[in-house]
Amino acid sequence: MTRTVEETALSRRDEYTPELAPTSSAAAVEAEIQASITIALRFPRNEDAAFAKLMRACQRTSFAEDASYAFPRGKKQGPDGKWVENIISGPSVNIAREAARVWGNIRFGVEIVSDSEDSRHVRGWAWDLESNTKNVADDSFKKLIQRKREGKTINVVPDERDLRELTNRRGAILVRNCILSILPKDLIEDALEEAKKTLESGVQQDPEGARKKIILAFSELNVTPDMLEEYLGHPLGEASPAETANLRSIYKSISDGNSRWNEYTEKGGEAQPPPPAQVARITPEQCLVLNKHRVQVGVTPDQLAAILQANGVSVIAQIPADRFDAIMEAVTKAGASAVNDAATPAPPEEAASPKTEPPKPTEDVRQTQRHQIAELVDALVDAGCTRNEVMDIIEITAGARSLNALDDGLLPNVKAKLEAELKKRRKKK
Repeated sequence: MTRTVEETALSRRDEYTPELAPTSSAAAVEAEIQASITIALRFPRNEDAAFAKLMRACQRTSFAEDASYAFPRGKKQGPDGKWVENIISGPSVNIAREAARVWGNIRFGVEIVSDSEDSRHVRGWAWDLESNTKNVADDSFKKLIQRKREGKTINVVPDERDLRELTNRRGAILVRNCILSILPKDLIEDALEEAKKTLESGVQQDPEGARKKIILAFSELNVTPDMLEEYLGHPLGEASPAETANLRSIYKSISDGNSRWNEYTEKGGEAQPPPPAQVARITPEQCLVLNKHRVQVGVTPDQLAAILQANGVSVIAQIPADRFDAIMEAVTKAGASAVNDAATPAPPEEAASPKTEPPKPTEDVRQTQRHQIAELVDALVDAGCTRNEVMDIIEITAGARSLNALDDGLLPNVKAKLEAELKKRRKKK
């Protein structure tokens, strides 16, 4: 420190300049580092205990959900020779920080090296005090963020909060890479595999809860369930545990700023075809018309089911509006064919034998059958069927959507059909 003295006959002024202040600060940092190295050498890490701690952390569902990221980068050739989307995946900054914490005797951080009006330079670092291994990574970026304006993506100057978030994201990536470079590779690979098992196990135990978490998480990114289903190619409820785990990785990548949602839906930069229009179905009134016509022309429920299957649907309510006339015509032809078959004379030996009609059920029997059908409806609902699906089965079988409107002669058919459906449902479970 320098002292300057100015003295006159009337006054005296002393001035001190802090030239030694940087030296004092550097000495404090050096002392802290030396103390850290001394403690690290005195208390070395237990690698087996560190591994067990990291595995336990990856067995927590909330931690496993943020353990990895995934984003698309171009195309790659699959084993069958076809070009498929190339997905880049890896450990997130969360699992890197947790691994450094349990591994012990590791210092890491991020600092701003330089800052100008339009750009910022940050540096991330990680230091293993036991092996004296240090890794440093730098990143310079413009002070710009992307925003949507009138349907277009433009770069705008961020406010203070957005700039802080941008700096934290870029710094977190640097710190993650530095930590991973000084940790054993197999430690991180085992941790990622354990986190994947945890996520898949959680989905299998509570698929509905996992689906709701995915929907809520992506809603924060303005990604709707319809967009997720378009990406998967099927409804969210049919997503496998592996697909759900992949969606969690995609969410983590987007939230960390590594990717954007449109990167997962764009294919090679080509314009995407418009989504298919919603197929119009026939109205409930047309369902009743078709059922009445079926009964009038003498077509059995099994014959109607075969006609529907030939047209690519399983129940009447799914018939496309533009196929209604064609299916009505097919029912008419099936009824005419049944009439012609009935008009064909039977062989003499069969004609000679008198046919006995089955006895009509008594009122008690009819009430018992209706009660059994009502119980079967409740059992199917408990087995996972919706009530509308059950009514569709009854409608195809008996031409009515109400238990009270069922024809007495068709009660055994309805009962047998529901019993078969219930047996099939229970076998799937």
